[in-house]
Amino acid sequence: MKIDNLRPGMVFEKIKTAHFKQKSKTPIKEDLYEVVKVENNDTSGYSMTAIWMGHLTTNEGCMVDLTTINNPAEWKHHDNAFVTEKHQIVKEVSFVDRDPYIIITSKTVPIEKPVEAPKVEAPKVEAPKVQQEEEEDVSHETSPPPKIVNFKKVINVQAKEQKEKVISEAEAEVRAMTEDNTDVILPYHSYAALTYDDLEYLCGAVAYSFNLHKSKIPNPGSKSALVHAQELSCFRDGYTIREVRNLKLRIKMTPMSKQEKCTYQTVIKRLLQAIVWYGRPEERKILRQSGSK
Repeated sequence: MKIDNLRPGMVFEKIKTAHFKQKSKTPIKEDLYEVVKVENNDTSGYSMTAIWMGHLTTNEGCMVDLTTINNPAEWKHHDNAFVTEKHQIVKEVSFVDRDPYIIITSKTVPIEKPVEAPKVEAPKVEAPKVQQEEEEDVSHETSPPPKIVNFKKVINVQAKEQKEKVISEAEAEVRAMTEDNTDVILPYHSYAALTYDDLEYLCGAVAYSFNLHKSKIPNPGSKSALVHAQELSCFRDGYTIREVRNLKLRIKMTPMSKQEKCTYQTVIKRLLQAIVWYGRPEERKILRQSGSK
């Protein structure tokens, strides 16, 4: 047998002189070997051949040369034999009060050798273009910053425009009625959107219709004094006349009026009356200039 014909897994039987005749008929499993590895190298001009054999029973290895393995008095090749590794099924019967029984069955399962996964080269990733990144950075730097909207300011502007619209409509109606020589009597709810900033306009529009200076100042602890002072304070803090009315403050409570709001006429009269009693000098001056009674 030539060295090129040897392959891993080939089965050989080691011959012993005492059992030569017996081994020529039936192989003895204690003497079976398989070819594990074949080495044939040229080193420093020398041809070196090594055949590694593995004992199938003891798992011990040995090395032989080509001349020895071709000697029929030492080794016998079994042409149709091959080695397959298998797991033998072992069953264990467990008991509570004794040691378990180990039962070796005749069933075996082949050992599947792991298959090496094919090497997959990682995709090449191109380096990012520095010039493009620099252009993007420059574009970000030159782009204008986002415009910040002051929503509070927008809301205040809208409220002011709405209030000015109400005032302008009321003034237009007053102007039209004055040109017709008609007495001007506007519904008091027309002034619901007015605030403390519109005090001069409010006094000029309605102060003449109330008899404010004839009422005496109430006692400091009375319900009337508390209601007038609280409504004026809220009006100074920026409340609209509508919001002051929504406070539902009443001087006289009755079962019928417990949950009802006062009329706009009552709320406006209280605000002007509170200025007469507790107003600041500049507030009283505006009220006097409006021609209040």
